[in-house]
Amino acid sequence: MRNKGSFTVLLLLVLLAAGCAGWTPSGGLYEDRSKHYSVNLPDGWFMSNSNSDLFLTRNGPELQYIFVQTQPLGKPLIFSKKTLYPGMKSLDMAEYFLENNALDQRMTALKATDLSTGQILGYTGFRMEGTYENSDGLTHGFIYYGFMTDELYYAVSYSAPQRAYFKQYADDFNLFFSSFRIIQD
Repeated sequence: MRNKGSFTVLLLLVLLAAGCAGWTPSGGLYEDRSKHYSVNLPDGWFMSNSNSDLFLTRNGPELQYIFVQTQPLGKPLIFSKKTLYPGMKSLDMAEYFLENNALDQRMTALKATDLSTGQILGYTGFRMEGTYENSDGLTHGFIYYGFMTDELYYAVSYSAPQRAYFKQYADDFNLFFSSFRIIQD
């Protein structure tokens, strides 16, 4: 009987450790040479090691996150199946973003409250601010930068519940994005 209890405790510890293994404290310079960018990670945040995109959170993904995604040009978007192509205009990229994410069941009532188009880090792109409701009906604010190089579309975003965390950690995201650089080979 005692061995069974010890085994249960050991099993719980192993499962707990496995569940925590995907997060490491962030801070300092981060480079992803395969996706051609570098950025300074904010202190006090945690980085996920579970996928190929950069995903950061301070208090948990439902409370706030910073997300860097890249997509090869010519590959269809996940929800709308539309394809980003070289030479797209900034406004077209923004419309593709809205159309694609409006089809995501996890983001309802998606609204852009501010949109600016033009050069982002020297590339054609846009900056959008807005809100959406998550699957629990909680309103989140977001800041989203979308821009493309000759090969990749970059999506750099921040999201947090509008009331509690959005303004509190927006400066962390703004500093993060101001350090974002495309690495030329």
